[in-house]
Amino acid sequence: CRCSTFWITNPNNYFIGNVAAGCVLSGFWFEEPKQDPVYLFKDNVAHNNMNAGINLYPHGYSPPSPAYFDNLTLYNNGKGMFMKRTKNIRIRNSFFAWNSVGLQYFKNNGYAIIQNTTFHATPPGHADTICPTSTGIDFAYETSGKRLRIKDSSFVGYNNPNCDAVGLALRLVNLQSSSSTSGTLPRLDQVTFDPPGKNSTFGITPDSFFDSRIIILEDSDGSMTGEQGFFVNNAAVGPFSLDVCTSTEGRRPKTMFCAGSCLHTVSIEARELIGGSTKLRVTSRSDSNKTHQFEASGSTSDPAYNIKFSLDLTPSDEYDVSFVHAQTGETVFLSATVTLGEAKGYCEVDDQL
Repeated sequence: CRCSTFWITNPNNYFIGNVAAGCVLSGFWFEEPKQDPVYLFKDNVAHNNMNAGINLYPHGYSPPSPAYFDNLTLYNNGKGMFMKRTKNIRIRNSFFAWNSVGLQYFKNNGYAIIQNTTFHATPPGHADTICPTSTGIDFAYETSGKRLRIKDSSFVGYNNPNCDAVGLALRLVNLQSSSSTSGTLPRLDQVTFDPPGKNSTFGITPDSFFDSRIIILEDSDGSMTGEQGFFVNNAAVGPFSLDVCTSTEGRRPKTMFCAGSCLHTVSIEARELIGGSTKLRVTSRSDSNKTHQFEASGSTSDPAYNIKFSLDLTPSDEYDVSFVHAQTGETVFLSATVTLGEAKGYCEVDDQL
């Protein structure tokens, strides 16, 4: 098999109890530009396919109403499932195991939901004999209407304390420059990690797009890592919380975990000068080496202003803030409004900016 075992150009069918194995490309390939709804896709198995067990690309499968992929068994594929340019996809009661990447998800037209599904880093029953190197889900920095939603699901075996190498349950990537400037992370609801670990649950792939932003994923109850805290991308981007953060290891050099720490959101809106490009420079008063220039992002809430900066800072320090010209680095003076937002993490009453 060099194309796919099941080459699906008309999804108006019932696909029940099929097995697709050993293809150079994909087990099931939805290559259907008309976007007709699938009648039933249930109890299907794909294994040992070099590219993907199920491939919903290149046209992208975007049916007008939810399409349910139920009771899937996807194991030992290059990618268990590949989703690009899709919408209205629902994966339920499924099993992913020992794929190089369980699910790769980016550049989609609408959100997808994964529910009651398990991702295994290694074959079940072999976690003690096989060290994990796989990834559960690769995802892009999508807008809220397109981000992945994971509910009542679990990631198993990505952290083996007996191994030097670890897998990674969730990985933020910028495949084909797919990330959005107004992106956000997947929505997790009742998701478990067995066992938890800061080096194996979440990581950010190095990319210049992420270097210019602060990206935060909270572990509010400690279920991801074993202790409350938050993930944040690297020292160059989040220089103000380094005293309480440690680097995650292995394939995640751009990701840090801050245990039991507190952040406050800060929003600064200003009127940019005509013909200029402005950045925001923030410097710690306790350590002038901790400084970073932030790029403007997002839309302003006040029509009097045309640029907005959003950042997260720890309340254990004081900061000097100024506007600088993006090309020359010279200080510029602009009219601005500063808004302190919600506290993130584990702020005590005294932890005020």
